Amino acid sequence: MKTVTITAPEGYEFDQIKDGDIIFKEKKKRIVTYEDVAIELFQGKTTVYASSNGTASAWNTHRVDCCIASNNATSSRQVEKLMAINKLMNVAKWLNPKGDKGKYAMHINDQGCVEAILNSHSYGLPIFVDPPTAVRAVQILGENVIKLALTQDY
Repeated sequence: MKTVTITAPEGYEFDQIKDGDIIFKEKKKRIVTYEDVAIELFQGKTTVYASSNGTASAWNTHRVDCCIASNNATSSRQVEKLMAINKLMNVAKWLNPKGDKGKYAMHINDQGCVEAILNSHSYGLPIFVDPPTAVRAVQILGENVIKLALTQDY
C-alpha cells in the first residue's frame, strides 16, 4: 500500500472527502483578545503598573493572571498619563454642576497652550460648562497635568 501525503494550502485545513475529491475549508481566524495582547506585552518581562497610590512601580510578570491586570502599562509615562486623565476627570466632575454635560473641551493650541474650545464631540474627554470653569481646572491641576492628559505622548 502506498501512502500519499497531501498538505492543505496555507490558511486551509482538511474538511472531508466527497465523491473522491478532497475538500479543504478555510481555517477559522482566531480573534485576538485583550488577554492575548497583554500576555505578549507583559509575560516574562519587566512591567510597569499603577500601584494603589497612583505611582508607577515595576515588577516581572510571569503568571498569566498577573499579565492581564488592567493597571499594567508599558512605561512609567503611561501610568503618569493615566493618573493625569483620572485627575482631570475627577476635577471636571467636581467643578461641573450635577447633570450638566457641558460644551467646552480642553485643547492644546498651536502655541502649546491649554485652552477651552466649544466642542460638540468630547471624544470621551472631560468637558466643562464654560471656559472659566475649564480655566479653574487648569488652575487646580496645573497646565503640565492637563497637557499630559491630552497629548498622545505615552
